[in-house]
Amino acid sequence: MRFKLEVLAPIRMEPAILLTRKGAFKALRHVDGVLRSDGYVPRKDGRDAAVTLTQRTDKGERVRVVRRYLATNPITVAFTGHRPDKLGGYGGDSPLARRVQRALEEVVRRVIRQYPGSTFISGMAPGVDRWGAEVVIALRDAGAPCRLVAAVPFRGQELRWPEESQRRYRELLGKADEVVVLVEPEGEVSYEGARRWLLERNRWVVQRAHLVLAVWDGSSGGTAHTVREALRLKKNVLRFDPRRPEMGWRKI
Repeated sequence: MRFKLEVLAPIRMEPAILLTRKGAFKALRHVDGVLRSDGYVPRKDGRDAAVTLTQRTDKGERVRVVRRYLATNPITVAFTGHRPDKLGGYGGDSPLARRVQRALEEVVRRVIRQYPGSTFISGMAPGVDRWGAEVVIALRDAGAPCRLVAAVPFRGQELRWPEESQRRYRELLGKADEVVVLVEPEGEVSYEGARRWLLERNRWVVQRAHLVLAVWDGSSGGTAHTVREALRLKKNVLRFDPRRPEMGWRKI
């Protein structure tokens, strides 16, 4: 790890997303004016990304910036979260839904800045899955280094959705960088079969993720199951509680 001291203009540093498994970086913090390190994961491909820390004298006369070159491999990030009925309704334009959408955009931007080239996996269900996919597509099309994988639990999962929801779903599938269909059903899909495949899709997504972004209000259901599975596998989980949006994203 290399360090370079420079005198630069003041900058603003945002909180780092610290991961503890493969794909994480070696993090530095200012503690009483002393740099100390926490955690470690090596980097193998040799590319570096810079993060800056600031320090002022007591009188604020100058700023010393430590330009830090970090081990920042691209990571894989999974979305999980509630359907629209728990987030203000299926219109997706309620104040609560807009808060969740802004929170998703904020955290996706942070991930891309810290782990450029990362892959985001979405189960493409209405609500958080789809909003997350929309954020990734918009940022990618604007030039951000990221990609979207659509994890479809079974072909035809959208057939019982409203027509507009089906149209939007297929449009997003067409924009994904990769589409993975986990099950090709034979014949009509039963409720029990669909539920089983949805849970299997959740496990498939979590198993491939370094980081899980969970919009979860603490209630039981598919999101709770996914969070439990992620914690069982010792994955990194950031939670956004829609009941307390002022708390932002918190690590579980």
